[in-house]
Amino acid sequence: MRAAYGGAQWEVGGSYGGDAVGGSPPSFFYLRPMDALTTYAVYFNPSDYPEKYVVRGYVVSKEFPDGNPIIVPEMVVDSLQECREEMILKRGLYHLNRNPDDDPCIVEVYL
Repeated sequence: MRAAYGGAQWEVGGSYGGDAVGGSPPSFFYLRPMDALTTYAVYFNPSDYPEKYVVRGYVVSKEFPDGNPIIVPEMVVDSLQECREEMILKRGLYHLNRNPDDDPCIVEVYL
């Protein structure tokens, strides 16, 4: 879904895990400017989600006055395969190998 607010175009979306009618929380939800660039980092075992894989989106846009990215938690799952299915098969993103200087929790990155 797209919306205009504050003179900018925004994209709103998400994906529901389980039964949305029964009140299950979304697998991910996002609100970002249409002109934004988002890169995604897949983490394993970060301090806030031990023994889980976490995908975080890093959103940059000219709409952000300080120039710093907004970090958007996209999904928390049990396996790397689930992350890859979402990032590659469902979203059509490109896989990049992690940089050796990245945080040790980062497994891979997507554009």
